[in-house]
Amino acid sequence: MSAVFEEGLNFFGEEYDASQIYVNTNGNITFGSGLSQYTPSGISAGSTPMIAAFWADVDTRAGQPIYVDVDAEADVVTITWEDVGFYDQHAEPSNSFQMQLYDRGEGDFDIVFRYEDINWSAGTASGGDEETGLGGTPARAGYSAGNSADFFELPQSGNESAITNLENTTGNTGVEGLWVFEVRNGAIVGDITFAATEFEDPDLFGYVADFPNPDHLGDRPSKAGDLWINSANEDQFIPGTGPVYGHTSWNTYLHELGHALGLRHPNEAPNDGDTNAQYTVMSYVEHPSESGEDLSDQAYSLTPMVWDIQAMQELYGANTTTRATDTVYFGDGGGTHGAGEYQYATNADNDLGMQVKGEDGTYRDVYLTIWDAGGQDLIDASDLSTRSLIDLRPGAYSTIGEETDNIAVAAAVRQDGAVINFIEDAWGGSAKDRIIGNNADNELRGGGARDVIRGGRGSDDIAGDGGNDRLFGNGGGDLMQGGRGKDKMNGGGGGDDLFGDAGRDTLKGRNGSDLLDGGDGNDLLIGGGGGDTFVFSDGDDRVRDFDTGRSGEVIDLSGVAAFTGFSDVMTNHARDEAEGVMIRDLTDNSMLLEGLTMSELSADDFLF
Repeated sequence: MSAVFEEGLNFFGEEYDASQIYVNTNGNITFGSGLSQYTPSGISAGSTPMIAAFWADVDTRAGQPIYVDVDAEADVVTITWEDVGFYDQHAEPSNSFQMQLYDRGEGDFDIVFRYEDINWSAGTASGGDEETGLGGTPARAGYSAGNSADFFELPQSGNESAITNLENTTGNTGVEGLWVFEVRNGAIVGDITFAATEFEDPDLFGYVADFPNPDHLGDRPSKAGDLWINSANEDQFIPGTGPVYGHTSWNTYLHELGHALGLRHPNEAPNDGDTNAQYTVMSYVEHPSESGEDLSDQAYSLTPMVWDIQAMQELYGANTTTRATDTVYFGDGGGTHGAGEYQYATNADNDLGMQVKGEDGTYRDVYLTIWDAGGQDLIDASDLSTRSLIDLRPGAYSTIGEETDNIAVAAAVRQDGAVINFIEDAWGGSAKDRIIGNNADNELRGGGARDVIRGGRGSDDIAGDGGNDRLFGNGGGDLMQGGRGKDKMNGGGGGDDLFGDAGRDTLKGRNGSDLLDGGDGNDLLIGGGGGDTFVFSDGDDRVRDFDTGRSGEVIDLSGVAAFTGFSDVMTNHARDEAEGVMIRDLTDNSMLLEGLTMSELSADDFLF
């Protein structure tokens, strides 16, 4: 192997020359000495440095031999276990897998595992069945420095059903049956290298070196996953600066990184306007809101977008540690919510809001997708004077700032049946906002102006604040507060508490046993289904549908000291009018019970 590794190998700080590499029959190589152990232990156990593609009791006596190919020109050693059987001299079923070591110079190297066909996991001396090679102690795969500290095992290692399906399992490359590890300065590093070079065509942006076809053992990969930027393109390579946040150069990094992780262009039609940058950074078509902008001023996504995140989670699984605590997105920039704030709001240089300043000094619009793995989270647009549409549903898009559909929430990811990436709360600003909740328990606040707020299936806290608002609780037992202005409130399903507060409000409980309190102003109260409670409050209120025959339905007079009991109300404060029963307190506040007469009322219809 010295023809490939002229400078040796640095494996976790230990220098080895090529003569110290031992190829062992049982699916592994070791450093310093050979290893005869055929029943695998955990990769972290033992004191022998090891790289194991498939550590199990391989037996080549009745099957194929092990092939070692030393290619000095390509700087690669390829070790192939093709159609190998298991102990004791069982040729069928057989396994085919491969390990490659690529020399990268100065002791650096790459490790490649390829799995073509895995059918058995243990020899008979390891407890495996002599007919199937299953059962017993399953094979292991990974690498170890032999110090019990520096090691890695494939997630399938030691799991019979998983390790016998490695050829169909996506590796860390995003490709089925293919795993790649880079060893740099003695340590395993990331699988992707970022670099720049001058392309022959100055108009090109960048490219990623793709992984080879995993169906052909022995093919030579390029420098797997490397990401190259065209230094001849002044829009893509900015010396001393790197990619500019929100600029085309930033987008190129995200786009090519997507390729390196296994993503392709949408529908293999990168110029399709229906699959544009609103959905994926893999599209060549700009976000519709940026159409026609000059390339240098055009804004690009700051993060992978909804489709990108969904695809990567399908390939690699969801990261459940990213922003798993309480997080505030956007906010007022004043530190109101603490250090967990991602703030893109107005400042001395930028009066538009929801823009980000790139390293070139230019402000660009914000486009991003939120992946948030937990906590009680808030989208806070309270500092904005532009109209916001905030949609908290997973996979939905919001308009926050001046651009349409610029903020998205990642598609739903479930753990133990429950969605883990809800954004729970949203606050609007001073314009006419629209806010849509999700299935969590939301806190939704409209802010100033005439807002429309819709809760979801959870038990929500909904506040219109200022302006003539329209509030919809939908499912769950909601708390709804109109605030100032002429508000219209609809409770929906569940037992809701509706408070009109100031202004002439319309409160509709809908289904469930609701509480309706108009607050100040002349309000209309409609209970709907269920036994509702109508609260006597300031102003001249009307109750549209009080039903004396409905169980639990009452008029709450407990807040008025002048009402001492049923007899007092009937004698001194109530009278029949053309539209119904009018009840009036000593300060001229009133409640009209439409369609009723005093004779239909009883003490059971009131709370005192």
